[in-house]
Amino acid sequence: MGFGPCAGYYPMTVDNKAEYCKRHGYEFVSLDHPIGKKPWSWPKIWLLLRELPKTDYVVWMDSDTWILNMDMEIRDILDSKHVMFASMDVQGINCGVFAFRRCDKAFEILNQWYNTDEFEGQNWAESQSFWKLYPEIKHLIKHVSKLYWNSYPQERTIKTNVIHLPGENENARHEYFRQCMVGMIR
Repeated sequence: MGFGPCAGYYPMTVDNKAEYCKRHGYEFVSLDHPIGKKPWSWPKIWLLLRELPKTDYVVWMDSDTWILNMDMEIRDILDSKHVMFASMDVQGINCGVFAFRRCDKAFEILNQWYNTDEFEGQNWAESQSFWKLYPEIKHLIKHVSKLYWNSYPQERTIKTNVIHLPGENENARHEYFRQCMVGMIR
């Protein structure tokens, strides 16, 4: 998303994701303005609800992510048995990088998630809302290795495909993404 706290580094990372999609023949959709009345982090769910009817799978990557391995094939982890594909971190499911398969249950989960107001005004409200749903839906989720698409910089290895910088300050994100852009981090 190119607004809210992400606006400063969004221009640095959006082309990275667009290039990946172009290489692999995926449609790239980005959100550069607020939608609806919910705070800045919620429109990703609205966007997924809008895009999922058009395709078999949707993948979300927050603006504070960078695809290190342009050769990775997301299709390798997707299957028809699971509804959601996501990785865990110390908080639980990380809501910065995930995918959904188009099916009735996916729409049900996304709608239930989007319509939760219990955590409004709190940090990570959309993540907290998802974590509340998690016990009911965990059997529908394929847990993807963090090495595959949700590594933090300190966890990065040669097998890391997508790096994620949640909670980092804006200056740290700018510097990290600048280094990615010039090829210092691969």
